[in-house]
Parts: sequence; structure tokens; C-alpha cells
Amino acid sequence: MIPRFYYTFPINFYVKTLFYRKKTITHFLGSNNFYYINTARTGLRLLLSSITNNKLRVGVQVFTCNTVFHAIKNAGHEIVFLDITEDFKLNLEFLREKKDKIDVLIVTHTFGNAERFDEIRNIIGKNKIIIEDCAHAYLSKYNGVYCGTLGDASIFSFGLGKFPPIGTGGGVIINSPEKFPLFNDKYNLLKNESFIKEVIIWIKLLFYSIVMKRPLYGIFTRKLGKLLDNKFDFIDKFSFKESKGSRIGLKLLSNSNFQISKLLEINKNNLKEFISNYHKEINIKDYNAYIFPLLLEERDKVYNIFLSNGVEVGKHFENSLVWAINFGYEKNCPCAESIAKKILTIPLHKAVKKNEIVKISNLLTKISEQK
Repeated sequence: MIPRFYYTFPINFYVKTLFYRKKTITHFLGSNNFYYINTARTGLRLLLSSITNNKLRVGVQVFTCNTVFHAIKNAGHEIVFLDITEDFKLNLEFLREKKDKIDVLIVTHTFGNAERFDEIRNIIGKNKIIIEDCAHAYLSKYNGVYCGTLGDASIFSFGLGKFPPIGTGGGVIINSPEKFPLFNDKYNLLKNESFIKEVIIWIKLLFYSIVMKRPLYGIFTRKLGKLLDNKFDFIDKFSFKESKGSRIGLKLLSNSNFQISKLLEINKNNLKEFISNYHKEINIKDYNAYIFPLLLEERDKVYNIFLSNGVEVGKHFENSLVWAINFGYEKNCPCAESIAKKILTIPLHKAVKKNEIVKISNLLTKISEQK
């Protein structure tokens, strides 16, 4: 089976880390204000807690990860839910209606596609804080400028199946330090990972680098993971433990430049191959090709067809409405609700071979012709 994500780098990358000399990062996307933490959700909570001790109103799109809502609430703030468009970008008219009820705006570059940042800034105003959610968008660009360097601050994720798929850790960039006056004090309150936790993280990374790849993934990992993960949360999808992040993770990130640039090139080439067969127009110039999303009326039927043909596609954020309702969402974002029912993401990552990309394209074409 073709896995849904390229979950981790190969095992030799992790083994070689033991011999790497570089252990830290002095610049990240050109910024000197980079902080390594255990997860992106920790980074978001930290940023939101560092603005003021007062309660704020935080605008965020409904179609997003459960941990984003948790981070806002854990910081003690109120969520203002925002609708999006069918190209996964903020509905600007909706934003205009809500702008006076928002103190902080989270701009999410969903699936690695850069948001319309200048238009958003013009609507929200220069004085309000914008935090970029770049969990999908490392090395994606907006008008030639890296996502994560546009707003007042940004968060990144380097966990399993992300880009880059280090397998652990997250990051924060602060572009406007004056807007986060409490950050350094709160960051320093985070604990370092213990030696035992470092060892456990290292063992997990080695283990995942084997079982999250073919052929083991299709033989037993996916089935066992589906059976157990909702009960035990093995890959920490929902936990909210906070720390400064592991030293081994920082070392991996520090020495992954060649792997990341190579992976980016492969992602884009695979997307080009897919587009040439599927004949769908998309601008990939500034896109990291992390995930390729589609909206399909009979999404669940198509999902099962792909699985029966050995291709694991995804229903990314399909539960976002359920998560949002748990945090007070009142069902007033119709496009986001529709997307959650239609979303299907196609694997086009490094582990997908050229003939398999053609297979995926042909399957989609066949399905569309049968309607």
C-alpha cells in the first residue's frame, strides 16, 4: 500500500545523526528569533500567552487541527471562528465582517498553499497581531517571500508526516518581538526533555522510520495503528505536553538541509507529473507540494475505491466541525462545513513512484467518467 504521507526520513538519516557535529540552529528562514519546542501547539499556546495577561479574541478558520483550538483555550482566550473558500483560504468578506471582534488572527497556510497575506493585513489592520500557522507550509512562499516571515510570529511542525518529516519537534519564529513582551520569560519556564525522554524519542524515531514505510506499513502498521491510536494516541496527535523540545530533534533539524531540499524537489516533480496526467491547473512555483487536496461530492466512495487499489488517501481535518463545536462553534461557516465532507488528499510524496502517480491519475479520471 502507498502510505498517505512520507512519515519520516530513512533510518540511515537518524543513525548518521549520532555523528553530526552541528547541534543547534542560529538562523531559520533568515530569522535570528527562532525557538525550538516540542510541538507547534506548544508554540502557539506560548505565543498567545505572551502578548498580554488579558483575555483576547483570536480569529481562526474552522477547518483546522483540533490542537489549534486547544492551544487558544489553554492560553485563556476566546475563539472567533472564520469561514474559508473552496481553495482553502480565508473568506475575506467573512473576515471583514468579523475584524472588529478579533484581536489576534491566525493565518493558516493550509496544505502548504500560501494565504493572500497582503489582502488579509489590509483588512485586519497594521496594529492587530497576525500569527502564521506554517505546520504545512515550510519553504512555501508568498510573492517570493517565505511563509513564516510575513506575520508578527509563526509556528512550524516537524512531526510525523509533516514537511520536513523529522518525526519530532516544532518551531516558533518571532518577527515582531515587541508584540510578544512576555515570550522569553514564558519560554524559559518550559522544561528541557529528560535524558530518559530523549532516549525514548530516539528509539521511537528509529522504530517509526522502519514501520511507517513500505512494505511494513501496508502489511500491519496501518491496521494496527487504526485499531490502537484512538485509544492510546501513540503519535501524540491530541496530547498537550509542553517542553523546549528534544536535543536530538534539534540536531536532526539542524542537519537536515540537504534532505529537505531534495525532498522539496521530489514533491514538486511528483506534483508536476500528476498534473500532466490529471490535467488540473495549479501554480506550483511557490508551493512546497506537501499535500494535494481535492474536493469530491462522493468523497467516502472514492476513498474506499483508492484503498481497494492499494492507495491510502486522506480525509484531512474531516472532524474539524466536531472539534470546533466542542469549543463553541455555532455552525455559521458553510463553506468550511462543506469542505470537511468533501476533502480528499492524494499522496504524491517521495515514496510514490512515477508509475504509481499515473495509476492515481487514471483512477481519478475513471471515477470522474463514471459519474
